Amino acid sequence: MTDYFALLGQPRKPWLDPEQLKQKYHELARQSHPDKNVNEAYRVLADPKSRLQHLLALEGVALAASSNEIPEELTDLFMAIAPALNKIDNPNVKSVDDLIARVTQLYDQALAELQRVDSRWRKELPQLEKLYYRISYLTRWQTLLEERRFQLSTAP
Repeated sequence: MTDYFALLGQPRKPWLDPEQLKQKYHELARQSHPDKNVNEAYRVLADPKSRLQHLLALEGVALAASSNEIPEELTDLFMAIAPALNKIDNPNVKSVDDLIARVTQLYDQALAELQRVDSRWRKELPQLEKLYYRISYLTRWQTLLEERRFQLSTAP
């Protein structure tokens, strides 16, 4: 497995400064263009979910291929999201917008938590794994809700 952190000259940790990462990527891309590995490394490290997945894999943490278990702290939110995504139910755009706002707020909180554990992340691998699953569900739900909002806004 290629260590994308090493490839982009970044410290192996869960939180990376997005601007420094982008600057290093552009520098390397200019030097080695076209380099698929540099592009893939940037794509993975720029996305918090993919970065956590890669970091945990490098550390030997086996993530479930498909976790069907929703993190406990997100169960109530899921119960509100499920009907909004169900095409039989007829939510309005406002209710979907409210759910997107809740998901975005929780996603931002997860990123803040990721920053907080950054300095001690090696001691917090179980917490990082939980954060990975939380971020995974939140990003998936955000995408689904945005698609649902689009469907509702273009419906006759």
